[in-house]
Amino acid sequence: MVSDDDSKTFLSVVKLYSEVKVEKLNCVGQVQKRIGKHLLNLKARTKGKLDDRLRIEGRGHLTENKIKTLQKYYGFAIRQNALKTGNPTGKEVDVAIYSMKTNIIAISHHFVKSQDLAKHHRFFPRRESSRCKWKQDAATGTATYKDDDC
Repeated sequence: MVSDDDSKTFLSVVKLYSEVKVEKLNCVGQVQKRIGKHLLNLKARTKGKLDDRLRIEGRGHLTENKIKTLQKYYGFAIRQNALKTGNPTGKEVDVAIYSMKTNIIAISHHFVKSQDLAKHHRFFPRRESSRCKWKQDAATGTATYKDDDC
């Protein structure tokens, strides 16, 4: 059952089809919305400042546009690593989950500004088709990356 995280509906379906095992899968769009909601709640709860008094919002920090971009890339990471086969083996599932986690970590690191560019971009693959322009440049020998591309 694909759902939008409505627990009451899921419980009703399980009760209705008691002789069949019903598995709940959340919609990727719902997962994307949830991460954005949590980030917006973090900004509201902390009033834009962390415990160490550093800002998390404003220019160059966690803005609504950055949150929307994070949501979009988070969805890409999930969709890109979704299993295509109807009956995957345990190894296929493990590889897909590992790839998904690596992509999500790469996205998180990509949005954190760092002086060490290799560290900042290390989780993205070094190839021409990489979503990371710095890694594209490393693979092709070009210099199109600008610091504000992230």
